[in-house]
Amino acid sequence: MGWEQWLLSGAAVIAAIAFVVLVIFLIRMIQESLKSLTELTRLIRDSTSMIVDVKDKIHAFDGIFKKISDVSTVVQRSQVCAIEEDEEDSKSSVIIEAIEWALIGATLWRKFKTRK
Repeated sequence: MGWEQWLLSGAAVIAAIAFVVLVIFLIRMIQESLKSLTELTRLIRDSTSMIVDVKDKIHAFDGIFKKISDVSTVVQRSQVCAIEEDEEDSKSSVIIEAIEWALIGATLWRKFKTRK
């Protein structure tokens, strides 16, 4: 065996060792990835169950929100009625004031006619 044979054999051994190291590295990387995926799957399951729980709790408040909406509608209607009553009161007070001015005018006219 010449030096060329030794060189080729050595290169083959180095390549084989590098391949074994690469395979070991890939196996460890795949194992770590599998652990991460397992943990991620567990977290997704937990978050899904929490989301369902929160959704159920939110739906439990639907009746309360409906009652609040009903109360809001009643309050708005009462405010509209109060505004309409205020408008009617202001119209009535304008009419009363106009009648009072008409009476004052009639009284002044009568006094003016009696002085002539």
